[in-house]
Amino acid sequence: MGRVRVHQHVNPLAPYFRFTPEALSLEKSFEKPQNPLFLDIGSARGRFLLQMAQDHRDMNFLGIEIREPLVDEANRLSREHGLTNLHYVFNNAMLSLDKVLENLPPGILQNVTIQFPDLLKMLRLLFNLFQVLQVMRPPKCVVIQR
Repeated sequence: MGRVRVHQHVNPLAPYFRFTPEALSLEKSFEKPQNPLFLDIGSARGRFLLQMAQDHRDMNFLGIEIREPLVDEANRLSREHGLTNLHYVFNNAMLSLDKVLENLPPGILQNVTIQFPDLLKMLRLLFNLFQVLQVMRPPKCVVIQR
């Protein structure tokens, strides 16, 4: 299968991206749902998490990406590699990250990486992320890369 082609940037305020996603089910997404969770927001093609999941089988890895074709491709690659600790979700994290993460048990989220090219979108996302973290025990590490 060839590489999926998508626009470099999308408008997260477009009607297509304004939807309420389902809450993440750790049991449906991962073979060992009790393992610590590593969250990557803006995971693009998912190569970073693909390597991390191969290297750290004792953790679960969740990628969130706004470009749906990239999510489909990343989940396909995860299955091809037989990784049961890696899952990607199509989501507009800027608007509805809280809905995806609302069922996470306290303390399971260990690390968060945020990879956003747009500073204003990143600030909006950070506000949303900190609202989520108010009801959870904060992760050990948050890394922001622009």
